[in-house]
Amino acid sequence: MTAPKNILVALDFSSHSDTALATAAEMAERLDAKLHLLHVFTLQDKDEQEDLEDAQAEERQKLEAAAARLRPAGYLGDVLWHEGDPKSEIVNVAEEKGVDLIVLGATSLRGLKRLWLDDVAESVAKDAKTSVLVVRKPEA
Repeated sequence: MTAPKNILVALDFSSHSDTALATAAEMAERLDAKLHLLHVFTLQDKDEQEDLEDAQAEERQKLEAAAARLRPAGYLGDVLWHEGDPKSEIVNVAEEKGVDLIVLGATSLRGLKRLWLDDVAESVAKDAKTSVLVVRKPEA
């Protein structure tokens, strides 16, 4: 594999996602690559009582905060917000952007939520036409 020059990191704002972002940012800086941020908003992990607009606004703020931390370094590419199925959206954006590498965070969740999120990483790795790096948060 040649060194990636166009990296996509998919963020879900979990601690594993934060670790994936840090890893991807370090790679982008070392390899002089563009780093694109993607968040796919989904209702799958939202509480029924949670107001949809509030949830969207909160996650948009988190995405913008991540982008703001990276802008000064000069390697930030596109900052993307999509809604829908993360499994297909991540793969589709990677193809549209012609990325060399997709970076995702692993999950440490349990139960049905874990099945859903693990299924995202597994599906992306299986369906993507490029390399996928699944990053785990180091044990404390």
